[in-house]
Amino acid sequence: MLQYAETLTSYAYGLVSKQFAASPKTSPQEDGTFLSHEGLLTVSSDSCSCSFFRTTNLPCRHILRLHTDSHMAVFTDTLAPQRWRRDFWYTSVATSADAPASVAMVQGSKRRNRILTETEKFREAKVITDELRYVTSQCGMTDFKHRISQLHCLLQSWKAGRDVYITGL
Repeated sequence: MLQYAETLTSYAYGLVSKQFAASPKTSPQEDGTFLSHEGLLTVSSDSCSCSFFRTTNLPCRHILRLHTDSHMAVFTDTLAPQRWRRDFWYTSVATSADAPASVAMVQGSKRRNRILTETEKFREAKVITDELRYVTSQCGMTDFKHRISQLHCLLQSWKAGRDVYITGL
């Protein structure tokens, strides 16, 4: 599991480690399928028909159990999709942070052409808050307290219906 911790984002690693902890509770059948609350699942060393694998493409409890029972390595590169890798996340954050403001404004104006549903707004906000959570926690204690204070002020201002303008960008 150490290789997953080193390769995947902390969020993805958390998902995989929960699946690994649940893997001994799975019910493998003699024909290589797994019995689950979702029904009979088809499992191979790099795919599974369960909803967790289909939605995340991360190794599920069934794949991890199959690897363990077959004495295969628990970590394989194919079970760590690019979108969940730390190096991809760092690259995508650095790329978006380095983009000129004019480019960000153009991209933003294209998105405003249609009205987003509440779910779409929630998902977009979640992506940003997940990044904020990570960046906020990856610093020393003094910087952490300062960043938390700034986030708290932002939250209180928005709750009060006040706009916040960020300068110095």
